[in-house]
Amino acid sequence: GLIDIQHMAAQAREFHFTSRLQARKIVDESQFSDIEVAGLTVSHGSKSSRIYIRCYDKRIERNAMNIFPHWVRLELQLRDENAVNFLDNSDLLGFKFSGVLKNYLLYRDPVKTDTNKRRWPVSRWWSNLLDDIDVISIASKKDLDYNRDRFDDFVFDHMHNVIKTAVLLYG
Repeated sequence: GLIDIQHMAAQAREFHFTSRLQARKIVDESQFSDIEVAGLTVSHGSKSSRIYIRCYDKRIERNAMNIFPHWVRLELQLRDENAVNFLDNSDLLGFKFSGVLKNYLLYRDPVKTDTNKRRWPVSRWWSNLLDDIDVISIASKKDLDYNRDRFDDFVFDHMHNVIKTAVLLYG
């Protein structure tokens, strides 16, 4: 009962959150069908990216409206080195899940006098969900091997026009 999917969707529609993920999407399935009870999905990130967060009403997906009073599912989908780094972390699964979630997404209550969302307080329902969990980063540092091939690629393929202009201007 910690997540009210309707409230979450309302906050997402108004962009009352901060996130490291670029995209947010809200899908109200009543827009696409004439079923009596329609599902609602709120997602952050891209399905093809290394991290994707999705929340939806599982009761509707499983047609279990009369069985469960509340069944909202929050998923964290990880790929590539993010998945490996998640698994390599020695914390318990619930702590890892919450710590990563807290690192990538925070729902916030707006403060009309402050345009910086990062200073807005975290919504009570979101902080109740994440409790006092520490933020966990699963990002990998990119180790670039700088060598002649990379240099040549950058200078001659990417900077060609800049260098040409500099030669024309300065000789």
